[in-house]
Amino acid sequence: MLRKSIEDETFKGVSHADTPLDEAEYQNCTFRDVDLSSADLTGFKFIECDFVGCNLSMATLQGVSLRDTHFADCKMMGLFFDQCNPYSVTFSFNRCILDHSSFYRMNIKRTPFKACSLREVDFSGCDLSGINFDHCDLTGAKIEDAE
Repeated sequence: MLRKSIEDETFKGVSHADTPLDEAEYQNCTFRDVDLSSADLTGFKFIECDFVGCNLSMATLQGVSLRDTHFADCKMMGLFFDQCNPYSVTFSFNRCILDHSSFYRMNIKRTPFKACSLREVDFSGCDLSGINFDHCDLTGAKIEDAE
């Protein structure tokens, strides 16, 4: 259960391994050049947040809320977005590396993916309607049973 709410803060150049983020609801926060690789973010909430130049590779996203959250120039390899809270997922990706991640059976229609690397990403069973994969690398992406 989240007990803490953090609003309108900027986090810059920190590493979760050295200075772990508090399990909290982050609202209207900016994360710039933050290393969250392999971090356990179980139950965290990110609402109207921006991640710029961050590394979230291999982070645990169990029950995470990503509402109106934007990612730009982020490294996000091996993430299981399908473990996020399914009722609180709206996000966009710009120039991100999402290789080997999974969106399995998610409703991600109209999600912006711009100039992203999506190699070997699992989109099986997803609602992909209205998505524009402008300048994206979808080499080896799985789209079985996607709409």
